[in-house]
Amino acid sequence: MPIPVSTTQALKALMKCKQIPDADLAARLIEYLMEHPKGATMAELYKALEISYPMVLKVVNELESLNVVETSKVKPEGGRGRAKKLVKLYKPMLKRIIEECKEILSVIEEKLE
Repeated sequence: MPIPVSTTQALKALMKCKQIPDADLAARLIEYLMEHPKGATMAELYKALEISYPMVLKVVNELESLNVVETSKVKPEGGRGRAKKLVKLYKPMLKRIIEECKEILSVIEEKLE
């Protein structure tokens, strides 16, 4: 009988498979972006995740290096002020990482049989 696993737990395991240093935070960030397909600004992320801006930036940069998220600049309404950094989930790469981790686990599964 399969063990019930939450989305956050599954994402955390996936991030550990890719050796992301803060797998828990990365999983929470990805889950938030899954719920917000249009993306989120850095300010929205650190407020929603209740962590510091530098920590969010660190995890976003790690995920961006894996191409799991994409970032872009968004001009503020009215055209004045500093552009905001928008973070979006890049689903094709996340799916690719899932497949890579499945292949890694299948090697262990074969050894057990």
